[in-house]
Amino acid sequence: MEILKYGNEILQQISLAVPSPDPSVQDMIFRMKECLARTPGGIGLAAPQVGILKQIFILDLSLLEEFGEEDKYTVINPRIVESRGSSKDVEGCLSFPNITTVISRPDTVKLSFRNEHWEEQTLVVKGYAARAFQHEIDHLNGILIIDRVSSIKRQLIKKEINKLKAHDQW
Repeated sequence: MEILKYGNEILQQISLAVPSPDPSVQDMIFRMKECLARTPGGIGLAAPQVGILKQIFILDLSLLEEFGEEDKYTVINPRIVESRGSSKDVEGCLSFPNITTVISRPDTVKLSFRNEHWEEQTLVVKGYAARAFQHEIDHLNGILIIDRVSSIKRQLIKKEINKLKAHDQW
């Protein structure tokens, strides 16, 4: 699997719900986990980032020092049920290598989803975990970090991308 970069049209499309569990979904999840494991600095990967328009993402918060081994998630067909608060923080994205930007998001969210065993899950997350879940859900809805910033900041990011492209770093 290869991680798609900004500019690929798939990244801005809405993903389809997964209607039922099947072996192809399990295989895709396995391959996504392998892809994330070999990607330095990544903690989450949504199916559209590898060219698959399905509502699936994986999140491995255990890679961050404030989280534990239990903070690994496979998320299928997520829904944000409730959100509250607001915070701004820096975000990066595997589809925007070497680029970060400040984004405002709710700081607490309640989610419902299915895990990789097709079990219904409800989870309340706060702080960085809430930010990470929302970032990945954005991918499933065709929303990228560049869509969450002002038009001026968007132009600056595009200018930086063009510089990276000019040096064959994109």
